[in-house]
Amino acid sequence: MNLGSESVSKIYLGSNEIQKIYLGDSLILDGSASYLLDTYTNSSLAYSLRQLSSSTTSVVRVRRDSDNTEQDFSADDITDGTLTTFVGSGDGFVTTIYDQSGNSNNGVQTNTSSQPKIVDNGSLILDNNEPSMLFSGSQSFDFNPFQIDKSDGFFCFYVTTYLGVNNHRVLSMGLSGQRDYVSGGVLIATRQYGLNGENIITLSSSLNGSGSDELNIYKSNSISNAIVRNNVQIGTSSNLSVAAFTPTEAKIGGDVASSSGYANARIKEVIVFNNDQSANESSIQQDMNDYYSIY
Repeated sequence: MNLGSESVSKIYLGSNEIQKIYLGDSLILDGSASYLLDTYTNSSLAYSLRQLSSSTTSVVRVRRDSDNTEQDFSADDITDGTLTTFVGSGDGFVTTIYDQSGNSNNGVQTNTSSQPKIVDNGSLILDNNEPSMLFSGSQSFDFNPFQIDKSDGFFCFYVTTYLGVNNHRVLSMGLSGQRDYVSGGVLIATRQYGLNGENIITLSSSLNGSGSDELNIYKSNSISNAIVRNNVQIGTSSNLSVAAFTPTEAKIGGDVASSSGYANARIKEVIVFNNDQSANESSIQQDMNDYYSIY
């Protein structure tokens, strides 16, 4: 809400903050919606080391390597020293990253050698002073795949720092063991398989990541397919099939089609909307950039 040229986020009546203001039947100010996913609802999955929803409690579950004890942590626990106190002088690994979308589609990794690191020798892993998970070429999370239909739209927002090695698999959904990547450095590749027209989607870093925090968006809807990096469109993707398809496997940081396709990156946030977010794209991107100060 604006007052003249100034944006107003809070209004008080005396000493009491007013949470909601209506103009007739229209809600014009909602002070209770203070987190990204409170404002932009209906995401399919949302993983982050920051809090994205007012209903979020824990954002990750971490295993310490000293005795393999595991514990859940909130976003505040990660930054206020609670996590590093738990881990001690050793290393901490993320076993579960909790889905903040409300769909309970958590990213899980039970194999200890495939769990990304979040604490290294007692120190929180940071990028630009914000917590990050380190995927160093053999780590990933599994999550439950869901049907995708370009006619409904598919938008993926993610914040990563690439570590100088190509083929970073930030998100992958498709048929296990089957793939075909488009040549020439395309962020997302699709290919139809079999009689049912199943596809595979892989977000990778083949567009030459900068080695520092990047806010990337892959967007596909009934009108267009585009790749945006740090608020600049850097290309178009291969088309996501208009026909709906349901992948059989899905990963964060790994490739459903290749045992050697993994991320070499520090990943902070991955948010997927399995619907058209054209109207909200710039606002979602701005929220993420305000928090991470990327560009």
